[in-house]
Amino acid sequence: MHGDIQAASQIPPNNPKLASEAPPWWRLIWPQEWLFLVFIACLVTLSLVYRAKLPLLGTLTREAGPLLLSTALIMSFCFTRWPSSQAGKVPLQVTSSRAAATAYGLRVAFPPLAALFTYTTLSDLVPQVRHSLADPVLISMDHALFGTDVSRWLNDQIGSPAVTLVLALCYWCCAWPQFLYSVYLYRQSTRRYQEFQLGLTIIYVVGYSFYILVPAVGPHLYQDSLFPDPLAVDGTFGGGLIASIEAAQGTARDVFPSLHTALTILLLIFSWNWSRRLFWCFLPVGLLLLLATQYLRVHYFVDLLAGLFLAAFAASLARVIVRYWFPPGIDRTYPHPLVQSHADVAR
Repeated sequence: MHGDIQAASQIPPNNPKLASEAPPWWRLIWPQEWLFLVFIACLVTLSLVYRAKLPLLGTLTREAGPLLLSTALIMSFCFTRWPSSQAGKVPLQVTSSRAAATAYGLRVAFPPLAALFTYTTLSDLVPQVRHSLADPVLISMDHALFGTDVSRWLNDQIGSPAVTLVLALCYWCCAWPQFLYSVYLYRQSTRRYQEFQLGLTIIYVVGYSFYILVPAVGPHLYQDSLFPDPLAVDGTFGGGLIASIEAAQGTARDVFPSLHTALTILLLIFSWNWSRRLFWCFLPVGLLLLLATQYLRVHYFVDLLAGLFLAAFAASLARVIVRYWFPPGIDRTYPHPLVQSHADVAR
């Protein structure tokens, strides 16, 4: 691999115009970083607007401050120069290629991770921005589609301790497939890795925005009279698992769209396109996770549909943005010390 890296560093850019011109300053900040920074700016603005009702700015600063600082440090370490036609240099040159690859991977993945950790600020902010709940509208849409409440129907038809345990485990496993697939893409293709992390960032930012615009608490709270019976579960482990899910849900207004659905579908889209064997490994867990959003009384069915469309939108938009931000003409000097695959250069 080190020989490939050294050889790649000697390949001059194949687009003289791109190689000779310095990029505008805003392109030195990558798309997911811009999206995350705009999202943080919006949260800070809302915090300032509602400061009389909610002292959220201190909470937001306490939670987001370390993340922003870490982002700045990673960006400063990885900040790249545009390829020079005279020197024939690659954008990223550090003493240790392993350190450069690690820093690059962290920088690309940091915005979606940071966006994930800002979730806790929404539970306090959303009730102040939007007082009314959208649950009645979502329930009426479910009734229009199916004529019944999907969660109640599933509990009546397939409810059992074994089903509850399996679906609860799948629900809790949502983040692990994304992490494992990110590691896989990082080692396979810089462009696809960029697309996937940008897709994750889009899902978090758009999803959190809809939490503010369409606040809803879900069937387990708004339709509590519909579920007088607890979920069927046996054993200390199963009971603790359900209790942890209910504690994590709390009273947050985070139903529409279903981000568990969106993240799962995004993973399936990418794995279907680029790693078909992994797709077949992820598919059973993914389908069970989608079923769990309904069976565990967490989401309405329209939340699942919204998550599906959000994932398709994020995957398509991420590919368009990455193709624009990192044109194929400069793939051979892509800001990653690992050599590009021939498939990436051809795209």
